[in-house]
Amino acid sequence: MRIWVLPLSLALLVGCSSSQVETGTPVEIIQQQTADLECLEDDAEVQRYLITKSQSKLGAVSASACGYPNSEYGPITVLVIAAGAKDSAVVLSEDKSFWIGNETRFVKTDAGWELPGLLGNVADGSEAILKIKLVNEVWQSEIEELPKAHPVSIQSLMKTQISGTDLKLVRQISSSSAYKKYAVTYKSGDLTISGIMNIPTGAGPFPTLVLGHGYIDPRIYTSGRGLAREQDYLARAGYIVLHTDYRNHAGSDDDPENNIRFRLGYVEDIVNAALALRASDLPEIDKSRIGYLGRSMGGGIGYQAMVAFPGIFDAYVLYAPTSADYADNFNRWGRVAADFANEVSQTYGLPEDNPDFWANISAINFFDQVTEPVLIHHGTLDDSCEINWSRRAAKELKAKGKDVTLIEYVGEYHAFYRDWTLSMRRTVDFFENTLTD
Repeated sequence: MRIWVLPLSLALLVGCSSSQVETGTPVEIIQQQTADLECLEDDAEVQRYLITKSQSKLGAVSASACGYPNSEYGPITVLVIAAGAKDSAVVLSEDKSFWIGNETRFVKTDAGWELPGLLGNVADGSEAILKIKLVNEVWQSEIEELPKAHPVSIQSLMKTQISGTDLKLVRQISSSSAYKKYAVTYKSGDLTISGIMNIPTGAGPFPTLVLGHGYIDPRIYTSGRGLAREQDYLARAGYIVLHTDYRNHAGSDDDPENNIRFRLGYVEDIVNAALALRASDLPEIDKSRIGYLGRSMGGGIGYQAMVAFPGIFDAYVLYAPTSADYADNFNRWGRVAADFANEVSQTYGLPEDNPDFWANISAINFFDQVTEPVLIHHGTLDDSCEINWSRRAAKELKAKGKDVTLIEYVGEYHAFYRDWTLSMRRTVDFFENTLTD
């Protein structure tokens, strides 16, 4: 962790403009003095934009940046003014190259404010916190550079540049009175991913679902093999269904690092499937209504997608999902695979040896990021994915104030037999209520 102390020169402590507002509240004064700041660029089209401001008993603070209309802006300038004062001070200038997003907000502290951002540049800058505090009636500021996220973590996944494009209907496989089935491909970043798409008969556009299957050995997996019942049922219910094969499966491109990266590439593949649907010119797709359904491993992938990429899907249905705490999954399946367990131990450390790493690849620790409604189906006799995993996930989501429903099926197993039709009726009802324009 590095801390950058920003000294305040005498020049920066004078008023910001000759047209200062000398009366009014601190926030009114600082808002006007922010507007009076000139941009360094010699271009009449460049304007200064007030991104965020805050006020407290100590005074007021603002963050602004220069840029072109309807375009990205540059690093920020931060002004602060004490309660009762007439002039603001610049506590951060553009040359420090501190960047924030449109939704970034100041956080009040006892001594002033803190502001999270990126130091260096937007593309690969270091996460940092600007700390502003009043010490002996003098404003001081420093930038605390935070440790970089591990490349295999939810934090790094959040920063992944996702790109889903080029959805293609490769060939028609079959046709019925209810729907047509196609072999499809799409681009997930640089990889081509194969899959199956069912398109209902009739006038669209139709709400669309991406399906993520559970674990099937890639050596025996064939395209569309998972979730066959769900593919058929949902298409007959009037949904376009895109069942992704994931990377390393069927006709998809290979990613040799995917397993040791705990299959985080699968998360990119389902998210990019949604983006490819939205980028498609197929008129049957209702791009404003796209949901996700995942079973078992596909359910666990859903947890990771909803925390890393909120807003991509409009609703989630998870069937008998793996645990949102990744140590549970490793303890259940990874430890018994001696070669894999040894590789994990040498690369990252086991859960008991490096708990921070395992916490940071576990979606359950990032549930505050979730923005979409979630429905979880789980059988009480599931001997593969423990129902207590779903109970804990639902409890944590509710504790964060999220819209989550867990339905337990007494006497039902992992694959769902007796209550499968009931669960699917509930699934369709859920999507009908949540996939709205």
